[in-house]
Amino acid sequence: MKVSVYGSCVARDVVRVAEEYLELERYYARSSWISATTKPVDLPKQKSKLDSAFQQRMVEYDLQSRALSGVKGSECQTIMLDLVDERLGVYPTNSGGYVTWLNELNHSGWLPVIPHGKLIEFGSDAHFELFAGAVPRVADALADKHAVLLKFDFAAKTLGGEDVPETNGRPAKWWNEAYSRYYDAVSAAGIEIMEVPAELCLSTKEHRWGIAQYHYQDDFYFWVAENLKARK
Repeated sequence: MKVSVYGSCVARDVVRVAEEYLELERYYARSSWISATTKPVDLPKQKSKLDSAFQQRMVEYDLQSRALSGVKGSECQTIMLDLVDERLGVYPTNSGGYVTWLNELNHSGWLPVIPHGKLIEFGSDAHFELFAGAVPRVADALADKHAVLLKFDFAAKTLGGEDVPETNGRPAKWWNEAYSRYYDAVSAAGIEIMEVPAELCLSTKEHRWGIAQYHYQDDFYFWVAENLKARK
């Protein structure tokens, strides 16, 4: 089953772990719905300091607001979405667009040369209002596609019962509560939501990139893959 992903490592890891069931066609990462549905930002003329071609594409696609249009143009059976990268917040630019705050953007050396305002943090009313405005645009763009948004808890515990380190100084409970109204906004717009059972939302030291609130046990990813196939 061919899928395209617009989201974070969570949706991407579904394809990685369940590769016998799924085949990845396109992957657009690290670009908030706010950035993807608003005015593109010109790429700086200054040379980027990034060495990774993938990281450079992520930064460029975010500035150019290409993630949504890119995934819409894919030829696949299902588009898998997640909201994990919304946690990063966005910067308003003086030209009228928004850029997602990324480590890759910071490391590129481009942020200081893009005239911008203060960071609009995830969970704030200002950020949610921008996100809520982006949701209908995403829904309209993907109306003729089978798009599924993954809904899941940030992990507080590992399979072994250990506490999972905080993300940006915040525990899993804070993130799960903050995300609640974001998921409600998506549901109200008619985008299909697949909610992963809470008992599967456990991290593990066996994860390819280690323990984190959004790095899960393999059973999480297999559950998503099996349900994607059932819904196609």
